[in-house]
Amino acid sequence: MNSKLLKGYMAIHGDTMDSLASVLGINTLTLYGKMKGSIGKRKVQFTQSEIKTIALRYDLEPADIAAIFF
Repeated sequence: MNSKLLKGYMAIHGDTMDSLASVLGINTLTLYGKMKGSIGKRKVQFTQSEIKTIALRYDLEPADIAAIFF
C-alpha cells in the first residue's frame, strides 16, 4: 500500500480523508487504518469494491492501481 501516492491523488482531486471515507461508506478512522495497513494489531486492506471506487473516482490506469494498492 503506497499511501503517499494515494494521498497525492486525493490532493489533486480535492479530497480529504473525510470525503474519501464518505464516498467509500467507511469511517475516517477505518480509512486511516486501511492506508496504514492495520487497525491496532488487526491487519486491514482495501476491498476490491473500495479499490474500484477509488480507481473510478480518480480515473486511475491499471498501472496506477497496482502502484498504489499492490
